[in-house]
Amino acid sequence: MNDVAPSMTRTDDWLTRLGLSLLFGGGSTVASLIGELFLSTLPSSTPAEFVSYIIAIPLLPGLAFVSMFYNSWQAFHQGQIALVPIISFPVDVLVVFGIWTFLSRRTTSTAEKHVTLHINQ
Repeated sequence: MNDVAPSMTRTDDWLTRLGLSLLFGGGSTVASLIGELFLSTLPSSTPAEFVSYIIAIPLLPGLAFVSMFYNSWQAFHQGQIALVPIISFPVDVLVVFGIWTFLSRRTTSTAEKHVTLHINQ
């Protein structure tokens, strides 16, 4: 059987989800940034622009923050564009972690949620 207490497995599971969320959220942000930089070197075409919009989805939180904070889309041409991955990284990690936690709680059976101590006399 499993010699680890149920509270320890839940803590380890939480930490594992957090670590993997950092990996997946950071990976999606970095991959999106590299993809956008690569696509910006290609000549402008309709398929390239469409792919660019799809690839940029993980960067949307940073784009929204910079455009709202500086109150203009022209801020992207003044150097504030560097803030986009810095803002997008923690937001993407929190989104991945939140969705993963929600889904793992929905799939956990009630027997695993509530541990009852039975003492035999």
